[in-house]
This record gives sequence, structure tokens and C-alpha cells, in this order.
Amino acid sequence: MHKPINFVSADDAVKVVKSGDHIHFSSVASAPKILIDALCRRGDAGELKDVRIHHLHTEGAAPYVDAKYEGTFFHQAFFVGGNVRKSLFSSILLPEDNLVLHIDIIALTRAAD
Repeated sequence: MHKPINFVSADDAVKVVKSGDHIHFSSVASAPKILIDALCRRGDAGELKDVRIHHLHTEGAAPYVDAKYEGTFFHQAFFVGGNVRKSLFSSILLPEDNLVLHIDIIALTRAAD
């Protein structure tokens, strides 16, 4: 016997994300835009803070890197593409000889696929 599939809206699906969670987005064209937009709506409503977003590389709009989400979403990409590069480098004010590569082991609490 198969359990029936329950479909929910993107807004309902992202209700499982809590402040402080680490979530992972699928990469490139399979990034879940509808879920990203729903997360941003929760951010706009002040429902989330310090949510860490991880991905290998995404294409298209990346609204979660907008300055208005500082303190809400923390972007951690494994590859910095053109859609997020400006937001990343606008916040780094280090002389070239002081650049440091920082690698963390990341524990994920949610995956959005």
C-alpha cells in the first residue's frame, strides 16, 4: 500500500526552516526558485534570522544576497558565480596581501531540492 502524496504550497514548504538552520540549494538551473522566493518572503516578514544558505553554484536571480537580508540570510557558495559575485566582493575590504582562504565543514539541517 502506498502513502498518498501531499502537495503543499512553497510558502507552506519553507515553514520547516527555522532561524539558525543551514540549508542547501540544488545547483545551476535546478535551484528551487519558487522555494527561494518563499524563503525571502519569510525574511521580509521578519520570521527568520541567521539562516545559512549553501550551494555549489546557482544561475539567475539570487535575492537572498540583497543587503536588506543582512542578518537574515548568510550566503556560503562553493563557487561564486556572476549572480552573487557583486554582493560578496562589495563586503570584503581587505588589501590583496591579506586575503585568506577560509574553509569550514558545513553541517546541513535542511536541503531544498
